Amino acid sequence: MTNNKKQMTLDDLAVLVADGFNDVGGRLDKLDGRMDKMDSSMDKLDSRMDKLDSRMDKLDSRMDKLDSRMDKLDSRMDNLDGRMDNLDNDMKALRSSVNNYLDLSDKRYLELKHRDALLARWVKAVADKTGVPVDLEQLEKTS
Repeated sequence: MTNNKKQMTLDDLAVLVADGFNDVGGRLDKLDGRMDKMDSSMDKLDSRMDKLDSRMDKLDSRMDKLDSRMDKLDSRMDNLDGRMDNLDNDMKALRSSVNNYLDLSDKRYLELKHRDALLARWVKAVADKTGVPVDLEQLEKTS
C-alpha cells in the first residue's frame, strides 16, 4: 500500500500548532476587545442603574411625605365631619327649641286674645247695664 500523502515532519507540525495558537490568540484578542466593550457598557449600565436607584429613593421619600400629608388631611376631614355632625345636632336642637318657643308664643297669643275678647264682653255688659256708651272697635284698636 502506498501512501500518497506527504509525511509531516515535526517542524511542519510545530508550524501548524504555532499558526493555530496565533489564530486562537487573534480570536482571543478580538474577544478581549468585545469583553472590554461589554465591561464598558456594563459600567455605564451600572451607573444608570445607580442613578435610577437614587431617583427611586427620592420618589419613595416623596411618596412617604405625600402619604403623611394625606393621613393628616384624612384626620382633618374626620375632624371636620365630627364638627359638622355636632353642628347639625346643635341646629336640630336650636330648631326644636325655636319651634317650642313659637308654639308657646302662639298659645300665649291665643290666650291673650281670648282674654281680651272676654274682657271686651264684660266691659260691654257692664256698659250696657250702666248705660255708658262704649265703642268696642275703639277698644280693639288700642289693644
